[in-house]
Amino acid sequence: MLTIPGYTLRGAFRSTGTNRLFHAVNDADGTFLILKTPLSSGPDPQALERYRREFDILQRLRDVRGVSRALACEVLQERPVLLFEAVEGEPLSALVGRPFEVLRTLELALSLVSILAEVHRHGVIHKDIKPANIVVTPSGDLCLIDFGAATFQLVEHVEAAPATLIEGTLAYMSPEQTGRMNRAVDHRADFYSLGVTLYELLTGSRPFQGRDALEWFHAHMAQAPQPPLERVPDLPPVLSAIVLKLMAKVAEERYQSAEGLAADLARCREQLLRGEHEDFPLGEHDHPTHFQLPQRLYGRGSEAAALLQGFERVAQGGRPELFLVRGYSGIGKSAVVHELHRPVVRQRGFFLSGKFDQLQRDIPYATLAQAIRGLTQQLLASTDEELARWGTQLNEAWEGQGQVLVDVVPQLELVVGKQPSVGELPPAEARHRFQLVLRKFLGVFATPEHPLVLFLDDLQWADLASLQLLHHLLTHPETPPLLLIGAYRDNEVDASHVLTQTVDGLRAAGARMTELHLEPLTLEEVRRFVADALPGAGEEVLESLPVLALEKTGGNPFFLQQFLLTLYQDGLLVRLPKGPWRWDAAASRARGYSDNVVDFMAGKLRQLPLGTQHLLRLAACVGNSFSLELLRLISHMEESSEVSRGLEPALQEGMLMRTGPGEQFRFLHDRIQQAAQALIPEPQRKAVHLRIGRLLLERLPPETVQEQLFDIVSHLNAGMELLDDPAERLRLARLNAKAGRNAKATTAFRSAAAYLSTAYQLIPGDPWEAEPELTFRIQLDRATCEFMSGKAAEARRLVEELLPRARTRTDTAAVYRLKSSIHVAASEISAAIACLVECLTQMGIPMSASPSWDEVLAANAEVWALMGERSIESLIDLPRMTDPDIEAAMSVLGAMFAPAYFTNTNLLIVNLCRMVCLSIHHGLNGSAAQGYGWYGLVLGSVFKRYREGHAFGQLAAAIVERHALSTFRGKILYILGTLSDWTQPLANSLEFMRRGFHHALQASDLLIASYCCTHISAVRLMLGHHLEEVDQESVIRLAFVRKASFPDVQSVVHHIQRYVRQLRGGSTFGSLTGEDFDEATFEAGLTPARMSTMRFWYWSFKMQARFLAGAWAEALEAGNRAAELAWASFCQIQVLDFHLFHSLSLAACHAKMTPEQRSGAKQTLLQHHQQLAEWAANQPATFRAPERMIFAELARLEDREGEALRAYEEAHESARAHGFIQHVALACELAARFWYERKLKTLGDSYARQARDAWSRWGAHGKVQHLEAQWPHLASSPAASERVPEPDSTKIDALTVVKAQQAISGEIVLERVAATLLRAAIENAGAQRGALLLPHGDKLSVVAVVDPTPADSTAGADESRLPWSLIAYTRRTREHVLIGDASQPHPFSSDPWLERGRARSVLCLPLLRQEAFRGVLYLENGLATNAFTPSRLALLGHLASQAAISLENARLYAEVQRAETALRAANDELEKRVEARTHELKQAQARLVGAARAVGMAEVAANVLHNVGNVLTSAVVNLQSMTETVNTSRMGRLKQISTLIEEHQGALADFLTRDPRGQQLPAYFSALGDELLREQKTLQDSMGAMSKHLDHIRIIVQVQQSYSQGTLLTEECELSQLVDDALSIQLPSLQHHGVSVTQELVRLPRVRLDKHKVLQILVNLISNAKNAMDGLPEARRHLRVRLWARDDRACIQVVDTGMGFTPEIRERLFSQGFTTREGGHGLGLHSSALAAKLLGGRLTLESDGPGLGATATLELPLG
Repeated sequence: MLTIPGYTLRGAFRSTGTNRLFHAVNDADGTFLILKTPLSSGPDPQALERYRREFDILQRLRDVRGVSRALACEVLQERPVLLFEAVEGEPLSALVGRPFEVLRTLELALSLVSILAEVHRHGVIHKDIKPANIVVTPSGDLCLIDFGAATFQLVEHVEAAPATLIEGTLAYMSPEQTGRMNRAVDHRADFYSLGVTLYELLTGSRPFQGRDALEWFHAHMAQAPQPPLERVPDLPPVLSAIVLKLMAKVAEERYQSAEGLAADLARCREQLLRGEHEDFPLGEHDHPTHFQLPQRLYGRGSEAAALLQGFERVAQGGRPELFLVRGYSGIGKSAVVHELHRPVVRQRGFFLSGKFDQLQRDIPYATLAQAIRGLTQQLLASTDEELARWGTQLNEAWEGQGQVLVDVVPQLELVVGKQPSVGELPPAEARHRFQLVLRKFLGVFATPEHPLVLFLDDLQWADLASLQLLHHLLTHPETPPLLLIGAYRDNEVDASHVLTQTVDGLRAAGARMTELHLEPLTLEEVRRFVADALPGAGEEVLESLPVLALEKTGGNPFFLQQFLLTLYQDGLLVRLPKGPWRWDAAASRARGYSDNVVDFMAGKLRQLPLGTQHLLRLAACVGNSFSLELLRLISHMEESSEVSRGLEPALQEGMLMRTGPGEQFRFLHDRIQQAAQALIPEPQRKAVHLRIGRLLLERLPPETVQEQLFDIVSHLNAGMELLDDPAERLRLARLNAKAGRNAKATTAFRSAAAYLSTAYQLIPGDPWEAEPELTFRIQLDRATCEFMSGKAAEARRLVEELLPRARTRTDTAAVYRLKSSIHVAASEISAAIACLVECLTQMGIPMSASPSWDEVLAANAEVWALMGERSIESLIDLPRMTDPDIEAAMSVLGAMFAPAYFTNTNLLIVNLCRMVCLSIHHGLNGSAAQGYGWYGLVLGSVFKRYREGHAFGQLAAAIVERHALSTFRGKILYILGTLSDWTQPLANSLEFMRRGFHHALQASDLLIASYCCTHISAVRLMLGHHLEEVDQESVIRLAFVRKASFPDVQSVVHHIQRYVRQLRGGSTFGSLTGEDFDEATFEAGLTPARMSTMRFWYWSFKMQARFLAGAWAEALEAGNRAAELAWASFCQIQVLDFHLFHSLSLAACHAKMTPEQRSGAKQTLLQHHQQLAEWAANQPATFRAPERMIFAELARLEDREGEALRAYEEAHESARAHGFIQHVALACELAARFWYERKLKTLGDSYARQARDAWSRWGAHGKVQHLEAQWPHLASSPAASERVPEPDSTKIDALTVVKAQQAISGEIVLERVAATLLRAAIENAGAQRGALLLPHGDKLSVVAVVDPTPADSTAGADESRLPWSLIAYTRRTREHVLIGDASQPHPFSSDPWLERGRARSVLCLPLLRQEAFRGVLYLENGLATNAFTPSRLALLGHLASQAAISLENARLYAEVQRAETALRAANDELEKRVEARTHELKQAQARLVGAARAVGMAEVAANVLHNVGNVLTSAVVNLQSMTETVNTSRMGRLKQISTLIEEHQGALADFLTRDPRGQQLPAYFSALGDELLREQKTLQDSMGAMSKHLDHIRIIVQVQQSYSQGTLLTEECELSQLVDDALSIQLPSLQHHGVSVTQELVRLPRVRLDKHKVLQILVNLISNAKNAMDGLPEARRHLRVRLWARDDRACIQVVDTGMGFTPEIRERLFSQGFTTREGGHGLGLHSSALAAKLLGGRLTLESDGPGLGATATLELPLG
């Protein structure tokens, strides 16, 4: 129970969102009063400040009758309490719910308006007018309460805060209070809320309804309320009009004063008392009581439209896009951008914004952090469930890397919880990790349906890291749908500015980018602005004042507003009592107002109280935004309320605005901040910054100091020239060093270098003598940052400075590693090796830069001597390495790997042996794991110890897992994948590489990730995966490595892609040239400086391409080039193809060689064979087929025909057994050439056909064409025509099209569909009314209208209420027209309808279908300008075109005929029984159409076609399966066997007993016989199923014919058998879609019913379930069918795991025409439900929600 000392609570009066009000008694004097206190019990400084502000406002209103009087504001037990005079009565909210009497409403309204007039006259805006805040006293008077949201600003600027942080009540707030209208809040916001309140009193309900904040926002911003007169017809029309005027979306269209409103209400009351109901012009006595500047945009219509179109592009295309808005300060850049708030709200998206600060230019990612903090505030303001959901999604996306972003935005931890720590990475990898984590963060919130808008203001002050991040987001292929908008002052950005360079880089990279240049306002635009600001002004004022205003302000909108406001405040612009304006032009010119906006604003600031000026000067030094508490600290004020009162004059003058929670403020404009700064002389500014920094450092707790480190350091650095105390300078040096390290950790290397440079300068005396350790760390970090920033020369200088000053081996290693990286980046590989060798020598580990082979052997022997008797696996039990000197040495050896690998194999081996030895001596760490892995590779490739090598790889993986070395996991998996190639099935390597790629990405190791990409593509090629899949894989991998910026690795993947595409026939066969690659150009740039591995792979692929094309001499030339570089890939599986094709090229060219050349070639062939034989001994599955092919070629050259033939066959069998389809093809092709050379054409043809078949199955159509061109007789052979037919979805879907045609049969249905389309378009586009027009002959006719004024919706009214000139233009040009503000000049201003001024925003778009004109969709909004955008033009066109589908019956019917013809043609290939059944189907369909036409039942025909379509789909799939079985039959093998037997007729016994082939024939005959029997059984089963399908179709026809007569064909049947039959009918289709089926059937008594109608329902339900799971991976497609009894009813349930549905649409699922499936037409469930009802049962459909599957239940009577 709540207790307040000194007061007794009598009971609750009312509650608000965060406060409670009680009836209370003062214990001291017994006074009755109202007590207000927060719901939260703990101390809350923000709540106290809000209470004090409310008390101050109420004190200002203490003499206003009808406002509750505040007695005191106290703090009791750390709880703020407001005390009010007791108010008797009840809130108006307790009385609403039914319409009030009109006269009573008018009396209440007049009383309330009278109170509001006084409140506004005292300069207060209530901001929360609603029935609950209006108390009706027993005497009938009103009392306005709760001023907690009120403000005493004349104009309050609000931002788009989360709904829970917006002041006001969602159901009653004005559009501008949402912060999403780009409009400020003034006293007219109270009129809108008053209008909603009166609407509720008059009608008994509110004008709008919303389920959440976004729906309320959209309603207030875009929906027009239904006129009260339509809800309550007896209302006086003029009173209804008054309410609607109060609720105008734009403040300028509401009443401008309470007095004007009171006058109209009083007149309305007088008419009512006299019994009159005459209309009268509203607002005749309505004159503004305040000088009000207009808030609409002037001269910016095209720019705002461009932004809106960009937003739609991102929403539709899903690709990120950048808009750059440039212009002078104050030109209106931010105002234009904020026009996007409305469409973002409409699409339930996020709008994030951040502003760069000229005082914080070195703070990395400060603006990005600001934007993310804003998003974090929105998330924290959501419900616990929503917050948990966002947190879960973020943690899943980050996969343990979230701390990277939490370090930048600590507040994120409140959303995602404590994050695991992340390891330190090398700088480049750290940058990639940060970018990856940020992309994943954005991807959680940005989707194509809800694009994310990120607005970054003042880009001219952006830090380099932020600009680099911007470039990354706009060019990376995995960036989510993101609209980035940057605004900057172009007069402060020249050609050398880093922003210009960034933009040039984006343009060169092909980023989607649009630039908008905002020009100053023209004289005409200034004149319109002045006219709107001065309503009723005379011509003289409107002619002369705009001229002076333009002259003074240069057409700058911000300056223009301030200039007019100053004229008014200085008494030079005055509104006379009767309305007109007087302007003193001479005095205005004499005042000498400055033409410089900063000087002008400084002059205005000097007119403020001195205390306010002082606070503003301090605030300007803090930055563009600041908190009340921070300003209190640095101003030495005791209470925040004192600071708040000091800022009040600036708030009232519109120089500051409140923003965000926690009493945050910001300057309304940069120019105001600059003017405030200008009040401080330059020398004093440094002292102010220094004082701010010192105070923050002194008074903030340590954890807050860490969070605000960059801000504190920036202030202290600004005043560091004033620091004399060495201790203080050293402290600041340490702070800068810490800031530099933090910036480096977030990869903001340029900012980090600046902080570190400052830190070095601040160390007193000689830094190396005073603080050597600190100095070393600073300079080392700085050297790294300079290197990563592209300043290699400075990095080299710093490294040379550091080398002699390194005191420990750890420091020495760090400097040498950095020096090596600098050399590698400059392609100085030898220098990189030399410096690392030098470092190792200093550490006592001498090593030659070019070791001899003897040194290699000695190093390897040392390893095995250390191993002794221990096993490789036992090394996992070694302790962790703890000696820092040894760890330093291991790090240097690890750095040696890359340069050694690409230049010197001996050095590489010695280096790895040293790593292994050190680890055995001193223990394990990440570098040791890496060393063991790489050592395993060379152990196999160099020392032929493959099994031991693989064991070392497994040891490396075990070390990583045991010691959780996650940053090394990707690298070790890559090594393990490379190692497994030599001893494990090749498919294992692919799995390792895929996992390695994933973990390398997690560790931001892009180099290893890129290597994994090359190997994934290459291994898939070598595994014989279909070439189309390999091609698609290469596209994905190439996109990644391009973005990873490793050009040579990119080339490797590109070469794989080119090799694959020429095989597929996509380019000239035998050449890698094509599309985006040219061999000659590439080879011209193939210098020794390029990566040797890449060069080897290139020549190897060129060799393979040339060999397969028969260009053997060119293949050999390329192969010889590859042989020179084979050492560069000595441990990679790709050397397999090199050995194979180089051998084949040598053998193919052997006949044309000289004797000397033949001798050398044979020797090389033997070496290749020896190598492959060695590998095949370890892993025959991978290497046996290539080894046998080389052996066969050697035997061929030596005329050992029997051995050659046997080896070809062994190669063929090995390749076939292990799935290497390309080796099957190659072996057969080589064997065919072998037999052709020996003039044995029959055997040659047999192998040639197998070769061509294998190439074709691999997808190598280019190679197939090459073979057919070389051996033309293959092209005409039977096998050449064997092609497995692809399902033609358009033909299968023809029946679906027919169903759609039946659904829209007749003019009435067409109008309903068109009306549905219009309602959907209006809801999505924010329109009020619309029309659909379709062509009839040469004219357009209106076929549907949605209009909020039904009285005018007659046909004649439709014709006259449309802009026909605009519609005619759209029809002729087929271009859409968007008019953002129809009141402004535009090309169609003279159109009679638009001249009336009822339409404010207009959208007219053509409906095109296959480029043919189909009609016009017209939308308009008469309430607001720029109300909607060209959203979803293509979709609207497609949907509307469907409404005209009845005009295309002939074309659709022809498509059906073509589908049936194709189906008959396919059936002709089957047995006569199938042909007869197909003929029966044709007759059944004919009877069906005749029956349907005879009874005129379109729905019956639709049902028939739907159900026949379901069965036909299964039939077609079944037919394809049968055709495929026939086409792949082994019957051809019988012909091959008979040919062999014929050839050996004379010696058949010898052939069968001695010839190896003859010996295999009996077993082969047996196997072939079994295979043919299986084929026969398959065909018989399929024909039986086909018969069942056709039987079911026949019965459906009979059932539907009977249905037309209203009868059922009942018979006794088994329900479980019916379920079985339904599944059997759908089984081929289910298998084709990869759906697994589970049955749970209970045996029930036989029942009497129409079994075919039940079967029709079940087939329908199974088909729907299958379609619902199409979007899922096959592993998740599960269908469960259940049968059981409940009471006296049988229940059959079909449960799927598909897309599910929302509860809102459940009741509509059985409506005819309603569907949730693209391409569906809503007939299946409708007809099934009718059939179930006819059977005496019912059909239901349930789902737990989208993505959670659905359950269909059919209940049937058992009796």
